[in-house]
Amino acid sequence: MLAGGVASFAAAYTLFAVTSPAIALLAVPFVLAGIGIGAVETAQHAAVATLAPTGLRGSAFGLLATVQSLGNLAASGIAGLLWTLASPATAFFYLTAWMILALIGLLFTARPIVMPDPCLTCLTLIQRHYLRKERLARDKHRAQRPAHAPRLLGRRPEPVHPRLLPDDPSVPSSSGTYGDEVPRVA
Repeated sequence: MLAGGVASFAAAYTLFAVTSPAIALLAVPFVLAGIGIGAVETAQHAAVATLAPTGLRGSAFGLLATVQSLGNLAASGIAGLLWTLASPATAFFYLTAWMILALIGLLFTARPIVMPDPCLTCLTLIQRHYLRKERLARDKHRAQRPAHAPRLLGRRPEPVHPRLLPDDPSVPSSSGTYGDEVPRVA
């Protein structure tokens, strides 16, 4: 997506440099520039949202905006000087050269997209579910322990396997009891 947007910008700048000022001919480079900005902005923001850690995502978007604004300022200043001192075509060829350099850099650094294996993703979700259940059971057990109960010194209690955890105490078990009650012998 990013490389396609940069290529669209390069084509637009080249057409701006070589076309006459006729409105019909200028429509094509303007459309290409619009496609370019849509693709580049979307890809940049998606990359920041995907790659930045959750706690730093706002700062990452702020840094992206800062770099973009400084780049726009520098590029506009240099292109304006070239437009004034040389010609409009020189300014657009200068911008085209930067887009071609960016495109070459993107093509050489691009990595193939690797889709996660759905089976591994499913297993990871199952493992997270059981770990969460184990943590909740451990916290519930700690909350129910009386304050005067002795702590095990030097040993940590064995982790509770999720399949061995008691069911919800509000639901009667198959023996007709609730939760931790001991079934009565008749």
